[in-house]
Amino acid sequence: MSRRLLTMVLVTVAGFSLEVGAWGQELTEKFLADGVTARVGGYRPNRAEMDKEPDIVSVPPDDLTAPKYGQFAIGEKTWAFVLDEPEEGEARLFIDTNGDGDLTKDPATEWTGTERGEFMQYGGKGQIDLGNGNVGTLGLYRFDPADERRE
Repeated sequence: MSRRLLTMVLVTVAGFSLEVGAWGQELTEKFLADGVTARVGGYRPNRAEMDKEPDIVSVPPDDLTAPKYGQFAIGEKTWAFVLDEPEEGEARLFIDTNGDGDLTKDPATEWTGTERGEFMQYGGKGQIDLGNGNVGTLGLYRFDPADERRE
């Protein structure tokens, strides 16, 4: 049985860096909205299953043709997403950045397909509101569901 997964790289969830000066100096915390993976030298992927019902969003985009609904969580907070993945044409990803259920007024998500042999891999970036004025960037990717090596 094939499971529908959207593997996402949480690029900015750990978007706070601690900067330390010489011994005895003040420790400061600084939010980084993007580019954390490059700064720390790697990432740990998290998976989000697309197994939710459409009612997790109150206002979906109008022109969905083959939507799959899911949520991802960071700590206690969750954000809904919709992956519109028609059999023909380009897939599109929508993220409820501010968590209000309305996917028509959130920033556009970058989502681009790349052919990998006979399969298509999608990747891009989206944003989530972490609170306290901190909007972070997520690096996201999805392997072709037809690729049995990536089940």
